[in-house]
Amino acid sequence: MGRAKGKGRKENIKPFLASVRIMDAGDEGPAVLAIMKVSVTLDTKVGVMKRKIAAANPTLRADRMHLLSGHHVLNDSHDENTLADYEGISRKSPFSLLSTVHLTVQTPDRSFTLKAVENNLVGNIKHAIERQDSDLPRAKMVLVHNCAVLRNDARLREMGVTEGSVVACLVRRPEHAEFQGRRWWKMARRLCDFCGKQGRISEPTFPRCGACSKRRYCDEACQRADWEALHSRRCLGIPRHPGVGPDGRLVPLG
Repeated sequence: MGRAKGKGRKENIKPFLASVRIMDAGDEGPAVLAIMKVSVTLDTKVGVMKRKIAAANPTLRADRMHLLSGHHVLNDSHDENTLADYEGISRKSPFSLLSTVHLTVQTPDRSFTLKAVENNLVGNIKHAIERQDSDLPRAKMVLVHNCAVLRNDARLREMGVTEGSVVACLVRRPEHAEFQGRRWWKMARRLCDFCGKQGRISEPTFPRCGACSKRRYCDEACQRADWEALHSRRCLGIPRHPGVGPDGRLVPLG
C-alpha cells in the first residue's frame, strides 16, 4: 500500500500543461473564444490555478472565474481543493472557463449576492434566483436594472449589468402589490421584445404574437423582423409550418 501511495504522490507532483478553454455563453450554447495552456500539477489548488490563468491572460480576473472540468464545477468554495481531490480529473482533462460577475439581487423581502456568468441570458438568471430562493417563482418574476425591465432573451452585458450591479427582483404576489411593483409590471407589458423600445405607462400595452402570446412588439415592423430572424423557428403556436401562419402570412398581433 505504501508503494502505491508513493507512485500516486509522484504522479501528483509531476507538472503538465492543462488545456483551458475560455468560453462565452452564446445563443446556441457555450462557444469557445480561445484556448490557453497553463502549467500545473494534480497537487495544484483550484485557487492557485485560477491565479495562474489570470497571470497568463490579463483580461481575466481570478475572482471572476467559473472553472469546470467535465461534470465537476470548481467554484469559489473549492478554491482550497487540489485537482487530485476530484475523481476523474487527470493530466489529460480539459478545463472550461467562464467569466462571472457578482450581482446584488433585491427582493421585496431581502437582498443577496448572486454569482452569474457575465454574458448569460436574463432568463437563466431567473432560474438561478429561483434556486437561491424557492419563494421567488421565475414564471412570476420581473427583473429591473437602471429603471429598465430586463427581457428574458437579453444578455446581462448588453443590458449594462456588470460586476456589482443591483438588480431588483419583483414577483407578482398579492402581499407584494405595492405601487412600485405594479408600475414595473405595467412597464413590462410595454416593452418590445425585438428592438427593446420601452413605452410609457400612459400608452396602451404593446400587442403580443397572436399565435403564442409570448412576444410583445411595438409595431408590425418589429414583429416581421423578429419573425424572420428567429421567432418563426421558436413560436409555439405554429407547430406545423414554422415561419408562416396557416394561410402563409404572419400571424396577426393579438
